[in-house]
Amino acid sequence: MGERSDLDPKAWFPYRWGGYVSTGYRFGKWMPHVTWGATNSSDISAVLDNKTPADFADDQLAQSNMIRGKSWTWGVRYELASGIDLKVEAQRFYDMSDSKYERTGSNVNGMFSSSVTAGALEDENPMVYRIAVDAVF
Repeated sequence: MGERSDLDPKAWFPYRWGGYVSTGYRFGKWMPHVTWGATNSSDISAVLDNKTPADFADDQLAQSNMIRGKSWTWGVRYELASGIDLKVEAQRFYDMSDSKYERTGSNVNGMFSSSVTAGALEDENPMVYRIAVDAVF
């Protein structure tokens, strides 16, 4: 399955798109799966240009919403009971640079930081591990 979405508020936030493609195969109660996903914001120069010092909060808001990144997720799902499953996943993030933006100073760390003063990531390709129990009730 796959999905793509676009967000274009034409205000304090940059244009953003995101999407993913996922596949898996069920073997009884087990289902291994793999997903590729990406998200990207457009340049925010138009949002930041011609601002007064009083508009600093708007600049912070726009910069903190600059998102760029891609990822691969590998996982397995196990059905514990009807409507309850256990998932174990590993997700590798990459391509989170801000080199494609015209305006520098935005701290583009994918979804890892909402602060423009947080600094660069120590690992350019971080890995995230998840264990989750999903229940439908």
